[in-house]
Amino acid sequence: NERQDSIPGISFSHFIPKPTLYWGYSNLRKVMGCQELGEQVHQLDVSVHVFGHSHLPVDKEIDGCRYLQDALGYPNDRYGRDPLPMRVWPIAAK
Repeated sequence: NERQDSIPGISFSHFIPKPTLYWGYSNLRKVMGCQELGEQVHQLDVSVHVFGHSHLPVDKEIDGCRYLQDALGYPNDRYGRDPLPMRVWPIAAK
């Protein structure tokens, strides 16, 4: 169906889908990110993948997929940003 083809795919996970998306403490890099999860997300062929776990903000495009973590973390983890929801896809025109 043509309408379904035009709807963006968005997937979600708690864990980090690629080790390269973690930029935090160097001693944690060995255990952050799951290559197998990253491969599953790639096979889904989605436009956006939203994830969590590390409490660090990420907004990075890799191979046509936007990987997004709008981390709130703990209050002192917020890096000066407001704890408001983030729109991950534009609102469609009516």
